[in-house]
Formats: sequence, structure tokens, C-alpha cells
Amino acid sequence: MIKIVGVRFRPVGKIYYFDPKDISFNKNDMAIVETARGLEYGTVVLGVSEVDESRVVQPLKNVVRIATKEDDKKEKVLQEYLFNNLWLIDPNWERASGSERVEQALKTEY
Repeated sequence: MIKIVGVRFRPVGKIYYFDPKDISFNKNDMAIVETARGLEYGTVVLGVSEVDESRVVQPLKNVVRIATKEDDKKEKVLQEYLFNNLWLIDPNWERASGSERVEQALKTEY
């Protein structure tokens, strides 16, 4: 058996397993984890638990730390910036004329 923590990077995205080291996590904690793309900010959806080693892809990347309030602020600023500049995510995206009302509704909702 191996200890893991499950982290999700998008609200309904895939759950990725990480080595929690000696850090204790609860569901819905925010965490900074080491990924192939560098450090990333994610939501703990599965607290520290033990699973059979055959269920995880080895080697597990590490959890770096529980996210701080500063990490939370940076993530919020980044999400707002990306929302206002969607072309950064998909270069084919162009603002349609008249879409400002839809965008404002999305901002209000989310």
C-alpha cells in the first residue's frame, strides 16, 4: 500500500495522485503540487489515503505544500486575467460583437 492524496486542477477534471509526504490534507484544501509542467495549484478532492501500488502510476510527484493565502490571491488574479484574455488559452477565440453582455453574466455568475 502507498499513501496518496488526490488533486484536481479543474472543477470537473481528472483526479491526479500525489505523494503527500508528511503533510496532512483534508478534502477541499488547496495545494501546491509538483507536475511535469512545474508547480501547479489544485484542489484536494481525496484526502490522504492508502491505495494499492498497482492503482497508481509510479513514480508519484510530490505535494510541495498546502496553499497559502498568497497562493490563493495569485490564483484568483490569474483566473481573472485569463477570463479577460481568453485568446491566451485558445488563440482561435475571438470576441464576438455583442458578447459583452454574455461575458458580464459569466463574471457575475462565476
